[in-house]
Amino acid sequence: NILGYKNIKSFMSKVDSLYLKRIKSDVLQELPPIIHIERLLDMSDQQWRAYLRLKKEFEIWTQGEEKPTVIDVLTQLLRLRQVCDHPLLLGINAPSAKMDALEDIMEEYGQKAIVFTFFTGMASIIANSGNLQKYEPYMITGKTPISERVEIIDIFNKSDSSKMLVMTDAGARGLNIQGASMVVHYDSPWNNAKFEQMDGRAHRFGQDKVVTSVSLYVNDSVDIKMRNLLRKKKNMAEVIKTVSLMELV
Repeated sequence: NILGYKNIKSFMSKVDSLYLKRIKSDVLQELPPIIHIERLLDMSDQQWRAYLRLKKEFEIWTQGEEKPTVIDVLTQLLRLRQVCDHPLLLGINAPSAKMDALEDIMEEYGQKAIVFTFFTGMASIIANSGNLQKYEPYMITGKTPISERVEIIDIFNKSDSSKMLVMTDAGARGLNIQGASMVVHYDSPWNNAKFEQMDGRAHRFGQDKVVTSVSLYVNDSVDIKMRNLLRKKKNMAEVIKTVSLMELV
């Protein structure tokens, strides 16, 4: 059995001959660079109180006689992530630090942007936000038919007036959206490969502009813990990609 970093030699011996050691910049040498930016945000007072209330409820639950199941923990984690995105996802009428930041980013950069979010409800809130209608946003979720997705992307890529395409995981793979030169990660996926897939919708063959990838995190929350976890995973992946088996012996 392979237990993460503890058995990395064993892991390398099994996969060393099975993966291709090339990165995008090796294959597409004329591809413009991608710039990664993190924005750390402070929740509004109302948003912070909602977050603390959910966190406290779960802490009390874990101290009771009936311990939460794995499903219970994941559900509560999901709710905490929703509050970080926008309290409206849980029916709480309060401002969202990330929505304010998204509006600022669109105003500051003025680029055509793909905005990725894990939650279909969040995608709808963004696409229907009154403050963002001037960017003529389109939206693609898992409920969008394949034929309609292709039509939306074609319109977005060619449009001079539409500056925003809001997408869930449904748009993370296999779509060419070089009309955008910015990717906004409104919330984080669970793994770095998903991050790269999302960035790759804009940062791919045919792109002639520098791509900016912006990740939004709220301080003192599950957002930061997910970011730190992703960093650990990325560091481990870099070891596997760059260190040969002989160097590990």
